[in-house]
Amino acid sequence: MNSVQSSVTSDQLDGKRPLPEGWVWTTVGDVVSFEYGKGLTQDKRDASGKVPVYGSNGIVGYHSAALIDKPCLVIGRKGAAGAVHKSDVPCWPIDTTYFAIPPENVNLSFLYYLFLTLDLASLDRSTAIPGLNRNDAYAVNIPLPPLPEQERIVTRLEELLSDLEAGVAALGRVRAGVKRYKASVLKAACEGKLFGDKGIVNGELPEGWRLARLDEITDNFDGKRVPVKASDRENMAGEYPYYGASGIIDHVNDYLFDGDYLLIAEDGANLLSRSTPIAFQAHGKFWVNNHAHVVKTKDDMPLGYLEIYLNSLDLKFYITGTAQPKLTQANMNKIHLPVPPLEEQRRIVAEVERRLESARAVESAVKTGLKRAAWLRQAVLRSAFEGRLS
Repeated sequence: MNSVQSSVTSDQLDGKRPLPEGWVWTTVGDVVSFEYGKGLTQDKRDASGKVPVYGSNGIVGYHSAALIDKPCLVIGRKGAAGAVHKSDVPCWPIDTTYFAIPPENVNLSFLYYLFLTLDLASLDRSTAIPGLNRNDAYAVNIPLPPLPEQERIVTRLEELLSDLEAGVAALGRVRAGVKRYKASVLKAACEGKLFGDKGIVNGELPEGWRLARLDEITDNFDGKRVPVKASDRENMAGEYPYYGASGIIDHVNDYLFDGDYLLIAEDGANLLSRSTPIAFQAHGKFWVNNHAHVVKTKDDMPLGYLEIYLNSLDLKFYITGTAQPKLTQANMNKIHLPVPPLEEQRRIVAEVERRLESARAVESAVKTGLKRAAWLRQAVLRSAFEGRLS
C-alpha cells in the first residue's frame, strides 16, 4: 500500500470515516453530471453498425451512429434503476438511462468501480416502475483521491477482479455442464436408454411400453385453484406453501389441497426459457394459484415419472403466445408420452433421483462459490475506496 496514513479530520465530526492523506469527501453531484439519454427504438437502429446501444440493463443492440462520442458511464434511470455500465467506446444511451462523462481529474474506470459500491438502486422512490432521480444520486457522499492514486487503484482492482472473474467463469462452465448432464439424464430416462438398453428407436417403443395422452394418465384438479392477491396474502401469512408457476412464492394460513400432486406451469416466460423446472411435486397441505395446473397420476404411476418426462420435453409445439407464453389445459392434455410398465417407471424414477442428487450437490457448491465470489468482489471494492488496497 502507498505510504498514506489515515488521520482524524473534520469529516469525522460529520459522521464520515477518516480518509488517507490527500483524499477528500465530496458528492456525486460535485464530480459528475447525469445527462439524459435519447430514445432510439429498434426499428430506427442500423443493426449493421458497431456502436453499442445501452439501456438500463446494458447493451440492447447496435447502431451506426453514436449519441456520445467519448467513453462514458451509463446509469439506469428507469427499469433497472441505478445499474451502472461503462462504455470505453462511443455509444448511444437510450432514454431509460443517464450518461455521465467524468472531468479530466477523475478516471472513468475509477468512477465506474466506485459507483458499483454506492447501491444507487436503493434510492428508488417510485411505486410502479423502478426509477432513479438524479438529484438523489447527486447527494450521495463519495471519497475522492488524487488522480495518480485513482489510476493506481484501477490498475490493482483490474488485477484482482480479473482473477476473480476467471474463477466465476470457471464456475459458470461447471454449472452449464451440470445443466447439460441433467438434461441428458432426463432424455435418456424418457427414451428408455437410462440403463444402456436399446430404448425408443425411430418412434418404436420397447416391448411392454405404450404411448398415452396426458389426460389419459392423469386426473385434473384445476377447478379447485383460487388465486389470492399479493396485498391479501400479507394478511394470510402462515405455514402452508402458496404455489405459482415457478414453485413456492409465499406462505398462507389456509390450504386448498391436501395430498400428493404434480404442478405444471401454465404461463410465464419460464415455459420457453426453462431456467427452472416447469413440473414439480407438491405434498401435504398447500394453496395453488391459477398459474400452475394441478394433476394426479392414475394407475399408481409415480408422480416423478411424469415430472421427469415433462421437464425433458420441448414444449414449443404446445405453447401459445410469445410475449405471454401459456400452456393451456387443452394443449397440455394433447401431450403424448411413452409409458413403460409400472416397475420400470419406479426403476427409472429411482435411478434419475440417484443421478440428479449428485448433480444437485455440484449445483449447490457452485451456488455457494458464486455467492462467495460476489462477496469477495464487494470486499475488494470496499477496500479500494477506503484507501486500504495494497
